[in-house]
Amino acid sequence: MEKKLIIFDFFGVISSEVAPQWFRRYFPPEEADRRKAALCIPADRGDIDETEYFCRLSALTGEDPGQIMADWMELAVLHRDILPLLARLRACCQVALLSNAPAGYLHRVLSREHLYTAFDSIIISSEVHLVKPDPALFRLLLERRGVAPEDAMMIDDNVGNLQGAAEAGIDGIHYTGVPQLWEALKPLVPALAEPGEAVLCVPNVCHRAEIAAYRQELLDADSDMDGCGSLRRRENPLDWLDDCQRLSRPDTVPEGMVPSTQYVYVRKSDGKLLGMIQLRWELNDYLTYAGHIGYSVRPSERRKGYAKAMLRALLPLCKARGLDRVLLSCEAGNEASRRTILACGGVYHSTVTEPREGRTLERYWITL
Repeated sequence: MEKKLIIFDFFGVISSEVAPQWFRRYFPPEEADRRKAALCIPADRGDIDETEYFCRLSALTGEDPGQIMADWMELAVLHRDILPLLARLRACCQVALLSNAPAGYLHRVLSREHLYTAFDSIIISSEVHLVKPDPALFRLLLERRGVAPEDAMMIDDNVGNLQGAAEAGIDGIHYTGVPQLWEALKPLVPALAEPGEAVLCVPNVCHRAEIAAYRQELLDADSDMDGCGSLRRRENPLDWLDDCQRLSRPDTVPEGMVPSTQYVYVRKSDGKLLGMIQLRWELNDYLTYAGHIGYSVRPSERRKGYAKAMLRALLPLCKARGLDRVLLSCEAGNEASRRTILACGGVYHSTVTEPREGRTLERYWITL
């Protein structure tokens, strides 16, 4: 059955394990596991706050609490080979993070690694006072995402946590590595195995170098950056990714703007970023001119059909978000953009003068 929601554990899947490593620095394996359970479970459940947790670890070992925190941050090593999979999944289904952890600590790791753009939802056990494998925690996530249990899949390296997911009606994959996970997910998320030269992804840190190169090429060509959000003014790709994250959440979108999802179009063979396309979930006064969708293609890769392919790939995602039609516009003299819109089903509506820069725009509707 095709899955609509893929749920990831963090430590042991996206990052290295931390607590087991740290406790075994100080204690033999059996004692380390016993002490870990006694101290980690109250912190993971939110019974004690982060400060109290690290003070207890300090009392246990004699180490300074600040040094223990620094050690824990150092032990959290990101599995960077999983990032392309996360980016690809977010373009075709919902992706959530469900982790047992002290919230402040995990948020620092997520912020350091610029990982917020990798997930549609993040639930940390200590923030909701429930810990895996309690089935109630899994049910809470399903409720928040509006997904039935049979439409979800849990990825975890801990078999006990997968048993808790199963009690909530969620199938699971026991994680042993990224290649195994790709193969296990392909039958469940058919878009992962779609043929084609390039794919849509939601950008994350794995695209950092390509984002910078894409921006520079557009600047060198004195080209418009339609569908790129704040890219023109963001020299650091990580700052741009942070902007994309803020725009993707109704509770953090800047005043006067609408929530949107940023996508990049990436060639499979070499990872080159070919284009960018942005989906705005709704229209405000200005977007009645600019439309739901903006896009651009790398100057060196134009006239190869990528704009058309990118737009066609996005339209099913628009429908999945609940839109029944989308508005697109192009400058009156932009024949290439006009042909792209028409080839994807665009129907001419009107020609208008855009108020900010006085551009003459042709508007088209595409029915989904």
